[in-house]
Amino acid sequence: MKTSIKFLTLLCISLVVFMSSCTKEGPIGPIGPAGIDGIDGTNGIDGANGVDGADGNANVSASQWFPLSFIKTVTNGIPQFDSNISVPEITSEIVDQGVVLVYGKLNGYVEEVWPRDHVAQFPITVMYNALGNTQINTYKAFITVGNLRVNITENFDIHDGTGPAHRFRYVIIPSNATSGKNAHLNFHKMSYEEVMDYFGLDY
Repeated sequence: MKTSIKFLTLLCISLVVFMSSCTKEGPIGPIGPAGIDGIDGTNGIDGANGVDGADGNANVSASQWFPLSFIKTVTNGIPQFDSNISVPEITSEIVDQGVVLVYGKLNGYVEEVWPRDHVAQFPITVMYNALGNTQINTYKAFITVGNLRVNITENFDIHDGTGPAHRFRYVIIPSNATSGKNAHLNFHKMSYEEVMDYFGLDY
């Protein structure tokens, strides 16, 4: 009987030891090799370039050189000559916010008074000796909607008309070309050549 008890006791101890050894975790295995990197995605195709915006100078317009016929009037002994030309491009917006430059090429004078094909911006004052007096001719331009008026005054009444070889030209600059990058410019103080070159206009 004692032998049986001892045998059972040893058997139980053996089972406990066996079960304990079965549930014990083993050592951590070595680190496996690194995985293969994924393939980079393809870069997207660049979008098409946008269309350039319209040039702010695109709406600047200029006339050709043209002659004018004047009507003479005399007030208090002072003669003046007036001529009107229809210019539909001179809109109310141009009158209020734009710039109109008027130029004269006064080839009706002798070379000593006005060099041939010399160009000046209005207002223009021309002085010369005539009949023992200093003659002063003043050229001015006035704009209203749809119209340009050129006016010439003289200090002595010695002419019945104006030089037929005189030529005139105007440049119309809308407000979009006098603001932004052009806001610091004073076109009235620029030479004829500077204005033509700046806006890419023919002389």
